[in-house]
Amino acid sequence: MRVFLILLWAVSWGTLTSGCQTYQAGTPGRTVGEFTDDMAIQAKIKTRLWADSLLSGWFINTDVYRGVVTLSGHVASKSLKQHATEVCGGIRGVVKVNNQLQVSE
Repeated sequence: MRVFLILLWAVSWGTLTSGCQTYQAGTPGRTVGEFTDDMAIQAKIKTRLWADSLLSGWFINTDVYRGVVTLSGHVASKSLKQHATEVCGGIRGVVKVNNQLQVSE
């Protein structure tokens, strides 16, 4: 019974502390929770950009780090660039949008 309790404690401790570990694959300082939050935000952004009738035909790269969204790529006008910022800014969890989209002329 004592071995079982020690094993149960070890498994519980590992489970409880695993969320506090840092995700190290290319993003030092970001926890697993932050990484998954960023991935969820990125998925929502991609879905909304694809579903948006004005932006769906444009190839827009997105990157999310701790809730800060960076957009890159090309769009046809300044109004589309601004519209992309508005679409992304309305997503829960987005802290800031760095719009680096280039206007193609």
